[in-house]
Amino acid sequence: MSVNLQKGQKISLSKDQPGLSKVIVGLGWDQARGYQSQDIDCDAIAILLGEGRTSTNRDVVFYNHLAHESGAVTHMGDNLTGGGDGDDEQIVIDLTRVPSQYDRIVIAVTIYQANQRKQHFGMIENAFIRLVNAATNKEICIYNLSENYSGSTAMIFGEVSKSDGEWKFDAIGQGTYDNSVIDVARRYGVDWSQQQTRASNTGSSSGSSSGGCYVATAVYGSYDCPQVWTLRRYRDYTLAETWYGRAFIRTYYAISPTLVKWFGHTNWFKKMWKGKLDRMVSDLNAKGVQDTPYQDRNW
Repeated sequence: MSVNLQKGQKISLSKDQPGLSKVIVGLGWDQARGYQSQDIDCDAIAILLGEGRTSTNRDVVFYNHLAHESGAVTHMGDNLTGGGDGDDEQIVIDLTRVPSQYDRIVIAVTIYQANQRKQHFGMIENAFIRLVNAATNKEICIYNLSENYSGSTAMIFGEVSKSDGEWKFDAIGQGTYDNSVIDVARRYGVDWSQQQTRASNTGSSSGSSSGGCYVATAVYGSYDCPQVWTLRRYRDYTLAETWYGRAFIRTYYAISPTLVKWFGHTNWFKKMWKGKLDRMVSDLNAKGVQDTPYQDRNW
C-alpha cells in the first residue's frame, strides 16, 4: 500500500521495499482555476549532490540534459502544458548506478520564464511527487503539495538520499524565487559561467558570452561527444573571430533554447537536423577541426 506523506516526513525506501533497485519519480500539477488560459510550462529537474554540493552542471538533469553520464538518473522528457491525468513528467533513478560520491538527489520544478510571464506556483494546484517501484510498477509513496505557494517561481518537491547504505525519500515542499534551472542549480554550488554545458532558461540573471550547442546537444544526446566538441571549436575559433560570426552566435543563442525547449525531444526535429550536422561535422573534421575533448573558450 502506498504511503501518503506530509511535508517534512520521510520514508525508508530500503526498508519499505527490500531489493529496490530502480524508482520512477512521477511529478504532476494542474493549472489552478482562473489561470487555465495561461501557458504555464513547469519543468522537472534532478540534481545529484555529494555532501550537499556539486560544482558541475553535468550533475543537473533536465529537459536539455536528459541523462546523467553515470546512467543513474534519466529525465523522460518535457511536458509543455501539464495537461492530462497522471504524471506530467517522470525522472527514473537507478539506485544501483548512483556513483558513490553522491548521497542526495534533489527533485525540483521550475516555471519556464516565470518572471517574464509573471507566473508563480500560486497559479498551480494539485501538485504532487510520487515514487514508483519500476520493477513492479507499484506506487511506494506520494506527497501532495497542498500549501499556498503564491509568489514562488520554483519548488523543491523532495529528495532521494542515502545514508549508511540506506535509501530514503524526504517530502520537502519548499518554494523558492529562482527563475530558472540555472538559478536552482546555483543554490547547490554550480557556477554555470565556468561550465561546459550551457543550458539556461531564457531570462536567467546569469550570463556568459559563450553558450551551449543546444540543437547539437539535443541531436547527439550530450554536450560532450566528438560531434559537439567539433562544433564548439568551430564556434569559438572561427565564428567568434569575426563580427558577423559573433552576430550569428548571439542570434543562435537567442533562438535555439526555445526551439530545443519545444521540439528538442521530438524525433522529427532530431532527424531534420542530424543529417545537416553530420555533414557539417564531417567537413570541419576534414579541414582539421579536432573532435577531441574540449573546454569552451571565453570570448
